[in-house]
Amino acid sequence: MYNEVFRQSALNFMGQAGDYLKLNGQAFNEDQLIADGIEEKNRTISFLIFFHRSILGNYFGDANFALENSLKSEKLLDAVLAKIEVALQSFHFGLAAAYANPTKFPKVKKYLSKSIKKMKHWAKNAPENFQHKLYLLQAEQARISNRFNQARDFYDLSINAANEQNYIQEAALAAELAGKCYYQRGNNTLAQFYLRNAYQSYRDWGALAKLSQLANAYPNELKGLIDNQVLAKDALGIGRELSLASLDLQSIFKASTALSGEVVFEKMLNQLMHIMSENIGANKAALILTNKEHLILAAQWTVGQQEMAIVNTPLQESKSIPKTVIHYTERTKNQLILGNAWLDQVHGKDTYIQETKAKSILAIPLINKGNLQGILYLENNLLENAFNSENVKFLNLLSSQIAVSIDNAMLYENLEKKVMERTTELSDEKKKSDDLLLNILPAETALELKKFGKAKPRRYESVSVIFTDFKNFTKNSEKMTPEELVVQVDSYFTKFDEITHKYNIEKIKTIGDAYLCVSGLPVIDKNHAVNAVLAAIEMRDYVQSVAAEKEPGDPSAFEMRIGIHSGPVVSGVVGFKKFAFDIWGDTVNTAARLETQSEASKINISSSTYELVKDLFNCEYRGRLLAKNKGEIDMYFINKKT
Repeated sequence: MYNEVFRQSALNFMGQAGDYLKLNGQAFNEDQLIADGIEEKNRTISFLIFFHRSILGNYFGDANFALENSLKSEKLLDAVLAKIEVALQSFHFGLAAAYANPTKFPKVKKYLSKSIKKMKHWAKNAPENFQHKLYLLQAEQARISNRFNQARDFYDLSINAANEQNYIQEAALAAELAGKCYYQRGNNTLAQFYLRNAYQSYRDWGALAKLSQLANAYPNELKGLIDNQVLAKDALGIGRELSLASLDLQSIFKASTALSGEVVFEKMLNQLMHIMSENIGANKAALILTNKEHLILAAQWTVGQQEMAIVNTPLQESKSIPKTVIHYTERTKNQLILGNAWLDQVHGKDTYIQETKAKSILAIPLINKGNLQGILYLENNLLENAFNSENVKFLNLLSSQIAVSIDNAMLYENLEKKVMERTTELSDEKKKSDDLLLNILPAETALELKKFGKAKPRRYESVSVIFTDFKNFTKNSEKMTPEELVVQVDSYFTKFDEITHKYNIEKIKTIGDAYLCVSGLPVIDKNHAVNAVLAAIEMRDYVQSVAAEKEPGDPSAFEMRIGIHSGPVVSGVVGFKKFAFDIWGDTVNTAARLETQSEASKINISSSTYELVKDLFNCEYRGRLLAKNKGEIDMYFINKKT
């Protein structure tokens, strides 16, 4: 059903419809489907109906009709699978807005600006397909703003770019709109120039209904160009009157539309395969692409295959096509047709042709912007002279479109790869950023900061703060080089990080040789004191084991003191640049005093911590000792686990 919409749209342009604004004819009947409630049953086909009606409205000069249908198709974009249709919908939406009645549609300028913004994105990524469309929308925006010199520049840019990329229909449309602009301003000379160009382009495209419409609207401006039959008739039945009717215009239009609508390389190849099987009579096809100085057999198909087979084999390694035929076409950039290749005096000696007794062969160069993009190879091994002049004409008309479609598909494929690579890079960078943030902040705080841009301070009623430092650190460090000192401190603190992680303890910071961490936040843990003592024991034992392996008198053989106090703290993030997670309160100060009053390789705890761990650890009461600015404090040494 989807193909029938495209086919009926083509038939409308060819004059084979009762009303060229409605998709009713031999291929499709929109009235019946809409009456059956197609909008609810099939959103995709509903989108296609409104989309093609907007296209017809723009080409046949009914902007209000085009905009009404563009607004309807806009609501159904979620049903669209092909990216090209999304971009074309935006293009025709903007074009309709440029000519629609602003009294009926007050937002026409907004619609046009929105479409231009979208088209700039598409033109940046695929200028071959969309740059000329952007120019045309910009021309209309300039026209509406009475900037006519700028409008003419954009019309010319659009026409030239469309012709360069073989978008004949859109070159014709741009020329027609430019002609109408100057006709309305009374500049008949310029109007005639553009309208005659539009007429010739529409004739090359095969849009017979448009020829009739233009002929009746501008008979004086088009005098000498118009076929008598076109001038005498309306849009209906014209297809049989023009010289182009010797070709199957419907098939050409359908094939061109199908090829231009695919940007995925494999899908484009399959469209090409269907075109060959339906219109040429080949039972074998191959696509050869240029790759710097070499030829690559990119894909091949034989009758019975549902899809083109992607090969990507150097031509010299392939045994499935005649190399002499391909190299001849590459060298001359001319088509080659052989009615009975096996008996041909020049090419018949090719090994492949001799082995397969090949009969009909056709090779067409695919040229884009003067450069050989590739070669389309066709073969019929059953009949002699299977490829006639009509086949050749058909392919000659399509060859440029095929070359452009291949170029666009490969460009899109490279773009997709770049997008995937960039997405992976961004994902990796995000992970690095997240990991770095988690090295600075607790996970919950980091998440809150990322989500809201700030983190609220929190009070915790019961945690255990651990404070450590190295005995005689300043004196020993004077005997070491700066590099040695940093390496040694880093090795100790790295191990401390592993130990605190093991016991779900949050590292707060290091101050010189001091290490500050806290157990029981940000996730509240009733066993915070026990975990703090276990971690402190492992830290002390690690430092002792390192010192035992060093030579006597080695200044890096440190001894450590540890203090632990349990109580309430407040936590939060401070600073805007180089922000840091920190804790405050008397509990922190007391832990620092306990560390100062500790001894080498000893873990000194307060009475509050003692009450939380006394059942699990053998503790030695030290009495009430004086702590700076704290008075006397009950202190205990942790000896071992009971």
